[in-house]
Amino acid sequence: MVLSILEKVAKGAIFPCRMSCESPANEWFGGRPFVEVDTMNVLRRLFLGRVGPELDGAAVIQPVMTGVGVFTFLAGVLYMPKLSPTRVEMIALLLLLAAVALLCHAVGQLAVVVDRLDQRRGKPNDG
Repeated sequence: MVLSILEKVAKGAIFPCRMSCESPANEWFGGRPFVEVDTMNVLRRLFLGRVGPELDGAAVIQPVMTGVGVFTFLAGVLYMPKLSPTRVEMIALLLLLAAVALLCHAVGQLAVVVDRLDQRRGKPNDG
């Protein structure tokens, strides 16, 4: 199996590469052409290629902001008994936590709406 992969590499079937028949390394490989892989192009494609969505795009901002809102609400609710508030304070804190959670979710939804309006206008993302 390893030999078949090496043969494909030597033929240029696996890596797009340049074949150099005049290379002095041909003598080391029994007269077969030596494969020169342009490593900088391979590294450039590896490190500069996009793998996922844009980090400042609506596809990332919306779930992150929703998660921040849910986490804030749950953390506040779970920490509240340690503060031992009165009933009025507890209701006020729950309303405040709910408002923060809704605002976080609304900011995420607003990012989606703005992104879709930009797409409808034909404006490319600046991200």
